Amino acid sequence: MDNSSNIALSTAIESCKYHPYYLAGDTIWRIGSLLCFLLGIPGHIMIILIMCNSRCRRQPICLYFATIGFFEMFYLIIVFWLWCASFSLVPDPRDVLTCGIYYSLTAGSSNVSTLLLAAASIDRLLIVVYPSLYSTFVTRKKAILKIIVIILFVCILVVQYYFSYYFSYSYYMCEYYSYAHLSHGQMWPLIRLALLAFIPCLIICVCSLVILKNRYYRRPSTTSETTGTRHMRTASLLLVIYSIYYTLSVMPLSILQFFHPYFFNDNTTRQASEINCVKFSQWKLLMKFCMLLMAINYSNKFFVHYLVSMQFRRYVMNIFKKATFIAERNNTRSRSIEGGFFPIPLTIKNDDKNFSRCPADGGIYSHSTNCSLFHLCTIDTHAIYTCIDGFFFNPTTGECQFWPLEKQIKCDEIHKTIIHDSVASFEKSIESYDYFDHRKSKTSQCTQTGIYPDILDCSLFHYCHKNKYHEIFQCPNGLNFDPKTFMCSASQLVNCQYEPQTPVVDETSTIESDPICRNYVPGTYLPVANIFDEFIICGNDGKNIRQKCQTNFYYNALTTNCEM
Repeated sequence: MDNSSNIALSTAIESCKYHPYYLAGDTIWRIGSLLCFLLGIPGHIMIILIMCNSRCRRQPICLYFATIGFFEMFYLIIVFWLWCASFSLVPDPRDVLTCGIYYSLTAGSSNVSTLLLAAASIDRLLIVVYPSLYSTFVTRKKAILKIIVIILFVCILVVQYYFSYYFSYSYYMCEYYSYAHLSHGQMWPLIRLALLAFIPCLIICVCSLVILKNRYYRRPSTTSETTGTRHMRTASLLLVIYSIYYTLSVMPLSILQFFHPYFFNDNTTRQASEINCVKFSQWKLLMKFCMLLMAINYSNKFFVHYLVSMQFRRYVMNIFKKATFIAERNNTRSRSIEGGFFPIPLTIKNDDKNFSRCPADGGIYSHSTNCSLFHLCTIDTHAIYTCIDGFFFNPTTGECQFWPLEKQIKCDEIHKTIIHDSVASFEKSIESYDYFDHRKSKTSQCTQTGIYPDILDCSLFHYCHKNKYHEIFQCPNGLNFDPKTFMCSASQLVNCQYEPQTPVVDETSTIESDPICRNYVPGTYLPVANIFDEFIICGNDGKNIRQKCQTNFYYNALTTNCEM
C-alpha cells in the first residue's frame, strides 16, 4: 500500500477505537490484567520458594510446580508490560521485542506450563494408583529430564513465530506475512489446539477424575470418616473442578485463531474501505478476553495449592510466621518428638572414616562428621540412619532432636550443646503430644489389639492396649502410616488401599524365606503383630531376625525400643 492508503487505514483504525466493543475490551483488560499481576506474581514467588525448599525439591512433583510457577510468572510479567503500554507508560512489547519474539515468549510460556501440568498429573496418578510401583517411574532424574525435553520441544515449535509475524503499525497488532498464510492461518491453529492444548488438557482432566474415583472408592467401614479423609476427598474434587476450569481457560485462545479469516480479509490487500469496525473491535475484545482468561488462571495457582494441599498451607504459615516474627508455640517440643519417632534408614556406603565397623555389643553411635547421621549396630548388621531436616542426633538420648542453627558449626560443638540442653524424654513428652498429633477417642472401639491403621485415613493409626484403652495417633507433617513397617512415611510410599494384616510368625529365631524384609535395608526394625514383647530386625541378605524383650518389657514400634 502507498503512503496515502496507510494514512487512510490508520485513520479508520483510530475511529474504530471508539466502538463499544473496543472500549469494553480495553476497560476489561486494564482492570483485569493489573489485578492478575498483583495477585499472581507474589503467589508464584511463594510457590517457587516452597517447592524449592530443602524438603520439597526432593519430590518430583514439586519440581514440576516450581518450573510451572516460573513460566507462568514470566507470562504475567508480559501481561503487566502490555498493561503499562496501554497507558503509554512504556513502549509496546511487540514493538520492542518484535512480534516474533513476543509470540514465542507468550505462547511458549503458556504451552510449557500446560505440558508440564499434564506430566505432573500423570506422575501424580502413578503415585496414587500404583504406590508400590511408582518409584520406578517417578524419580527426580526422570522429572528433570521431562522438564528439559518439554522446554526444548516447545522451543522448537515456537521458533517459527520469529519468521512469520511482524508488527502492523496500522492495526497496532501482530500480523503474519503473506507467505505464512497457509501455515499460521490454517495449519498452525489446528496443531496448537490439538498438540499443545486439547491433548494435555484431556490428560489433566482424566488424571484428576481417576484420582477422584480412587479417593472415593473405599471399602465399607464401621468407623466414621475422619477429618483427614474428608479433606483428601474434597481436595480431589477441587482438582477435578480446577482441571475443567483450566481446560476452559486454555482452549479459547487456540480456538480463536481459526476465526481469524472471518474478522480479517487475509486474501486481499487491506484498504481503508475494507475495514469493518465491528469485526475489528470484536476481534480485539475476544483476544484480550482470552489472554485475560489465561492470566486469571495463572494468577490463582497459589490459592489452588493453598486449598488443595495441607502441607503447602503449613509451609505458607511457617513463612508468614518467620516474616512477621511470630513465635511458634510448642515448636521445640513437637519437633523433638517427630525427630525421635521417625529416623530414616539410608542405603549409602559408610563414609565415616572413624567408624569402620560395629562393636561386638552393638548399639547406636553418632557419625563423626555429619551430625544428622548415626550408626545402628545390631547382630552383625550395620545401617546408617539420618534425622530429618533441622534435626541432629543426640548421642545421650539416642534420638533425633530439633536444634536451630544460626551458623555452621562443628559436630563436636553441636553434640556438647545438644547434650547439655536436651529436651524431655519421649515418655514425658507424649503427654503434650495432644497438641495436634495425638488424639484420644472415647467413643470408638478397638477392632483388634495392638497397632493397626485407620481404614479411611492413611495418616491415622490406632493403638489398642490390652485393657482395651484406645488411642488414635496422627502422623505429623503430612506423613502416612505404613502398616507394613509400622512407621510414618511419605504419602507417596504408602498404599492407601490397605487393610490390617496379621502375618503368621514362625517360632524360630531366624526366618530365611519370609519376604517381610525383602524391601527394607538391614537394620530396619519391624513389630510382630499382636505380640507385644517381640520384634523383628531385618538383617543382611533378607534375613529376618526375631528378638524378644526382657521380662515385663514391651516393644514400642514408635521408638523401636523395649520399654516398661
